[in-house]
Amino acid sequence: MRSEKRYYQLITNSLIMKMNVNFMRNMSIVMLMFFSLISCQKDNNKLNDSPEEKQQFASASSESDADAQSIFDDVSDNVLGVNGEIAIGGTGVFTADGAASTGSGTLSINDDTVKCYVVTITHINNDHAFPVKVEIDFGVGCTAKDGVTRKGKIIAVYSQRMLLPGAVATTTFDGYYVNGVHVEGTHTLTNTSSMDQLSLQAKITGAKLTYENGNFIEWNSEKTLHMSEGFGTLNPHDDVFQISGSSNGSTQRGDKLFQWSAETTSPLIKKFTCKRIVQGVITYKRNNDKTAVLDYGDGSCDNKATLTVGSWSVEITLR
Repeated sequence: MRSEKRYYQLITNSLIMKMNVNFMRNMSIVMLMFFSLISCQKDNNKLNDSPEEKQQFASASSESDADAQSIFDDVSDNVLGVNGEIAIGGTGVFTADGAASTGSGTLSINDDTVKCYVVTITHINNDHAFPVKVEIDFGVGCTAKDGVTRKGKIIAVYSQRMLLPGAVATTTFDGYYVNGVHVEGTHTLTNTSSMDQLSLQAKITGAKLTYENGNFIEWNSEKTLHMSEGFGTLNPHDDVFQISGSSNGSTQRGDKLFQWSAETTSPLIKKFTCKRIVQGVITYKRNNDKTAVLDYGDGSCDNKATLTVGSWSVEITLR
């Protein structure tokens, strides 16, 4: 009996030794793969430091950041433009459109002779004027006077009238598309005005813009808008805003993913009469290292900007 017990003990010890040897061999393979991966990543970082890679990064990040900014500027204009009782009125798709109330809390807005979208206003608490939910429904698609085709819904909830300091409008989307780009995320406008200056904080979180070819932009932004001209008038056409703040994001282009952060180093100028930002400078960084500078120009109302990477500069066209 004792010899049999001794035999099983020897077998057990032998199996344990084999298991330990196999374990150490597997761990060695894992460590070798790990260090190989780190080595490859270091090599990739070296490639990313080449002038060509820097230029590619700068173009992808600046164009994506500008595209996202343009789409969400349009959201801001539409949220503020609903009417003077809830927001400011007369901006975005509501510019120069005749809005006729149906008497049932719904406004039917016509763009020329084509019914473009329907606005539904719902008082969340029937006993109070606010909060108010506003749905701007573009249906299956509508091309407005500005040449932009929108589809789906913009849904905004207003805590109080947006002209009042402290008012907040929180916007989400339901199947919303701009020129074929699927728009997702949360857009928050807060009135941070003082007695002598109108200012707004625009915060975008969890934004994703998905293009028809599968490319996408993921974006977060926090900007402050100060009205530098037009304060105190009832005419939105003379409004000019200075914009400052930061953003960060990533963009997928084919098989490449670019990540960046951006900081406004000279205030951006947004005129009501111009579709895009007309002046100002943004600095782009990768891994906290300054990589590129985007200059929107001298204030001309166009879709051009100058991108600079080191001694290399190119004029880009903003979509």
